Amino acid sequence: MTENQHIDIEDQFKKIKDKLFISSIIHKIEYLHYKKSIYVPEKVKNEYEETFFFFPYEEINSMNNIQIFHEFYTTDVWGSIGPMKIGDEKYNYSLHEIESRIKKPKSEYIIKKLREIYSNISSDIPGALAGFKISEKLPADYSEISALINLLNRYRKILSRPDIQLKIFNGIHLTKDISDLFTEILMELIRDRLKLLDPKIEKHKRKLGVQDLSEEFDEDEIIPLIKLNYKPDQQKQILQLIHKKLYPEYIDDSYEQFECHFIEKDIEFRKMVWKGSEREIAHLFKSLKDSKVILSLDQNKLIEIHFLNKKENPFKSKQLRVAYTKSPIETFPFIHQLVLDVKKLALAFN
Repeated sequence: MTENQHIDIEDQFKKIKDKLFISSIIHKIEYLHYKKSIYVPEKVKNEYEETFFFFPYEEINSMNNIQIFHEFYTTDVWGSIGPMKIGDEKYNYSLHEIESRIKKPKSEYIIKKLREIYSNISSDIPGALAGFKISEKLPADYSEISALINLLNRYRKILSRPDIQLKIFNGIHLTKDISDLFTEILMELIRDRLKLLDPKIEKHKRKLGVQDLSEEFDEDEIIPLIKLNYKPDQQKQILQLIHKKLYPEYIDDSYEQFECHFIEKDIEFRKMVWKGSEREIAHLFKSLKDSKVILSLDQNKLIEIHFLNKKENPFKSKQLRVAYTKSPIETFPFIHQLVLDVKKLALAFN
């Protein structure tokens, strides 16, 4: 499926249902019951919420078969019934309900649970980001838009690689093709939410080839912040170094969001807030350009496109051009040292 192409949610679910049915026919849905499930109220509550109400975000190795663990049934039943005490009427009923669900066709049960997850997430998208925010050590009040873009880019990465897939459930392992179909459903949900929150979310479609790295660009054209003339692994090392040095004193963005401004493919991003001074960011990118880490005719225009100042207002390229002439880079020891560190790393690649 091409980037930004609209998908039909019901058609995606039909594809999943068909694949699950085929898997059930050829005995590729395995029920595993080798661990004893113990009812611990708080543990069950947390697992139930994480499984059915939060966006999935973990990646696992690609799988060819479907496995459903007994623990999933217990989490599903105990979590939906709510608090109980071992031995009381609700608890005894839950044991019968667990056995009843185990006997149901596995393919029908799984598609029902996938629809349930989708329904729960779509009804409360901000709340569904809680697990992802915790995993990324993001504050609870972290921008919903930024978190959604981070998650969207993670999903893109997972879809682009044959060796990994999204872990949809805690307790059910799906095949890579089924997991990818549901991942695309979640991506569609995220894109729709982003359009609702901010219709002006910037989108970039790469049109230039490597030979065009130094071309000028139009006022409204959105292009990658830095075009690095290095191998992919070398690019990543440079980006990781810059992010490590700037976070969190100068930028609040996670590495995943930071990186999406640099990758040379279709991306969606929101402007980063620069918490330092105008002179510091001007010197940083002017020096990176002089060191040929940035290959662009106008690094100040790049800053204007990709950053907001500490007051969350746009930078102006003309003001940036004046900023680095007012004082030498040595006036800002941290920025000066960062540039030296990047240059040192870049020299190692030559």
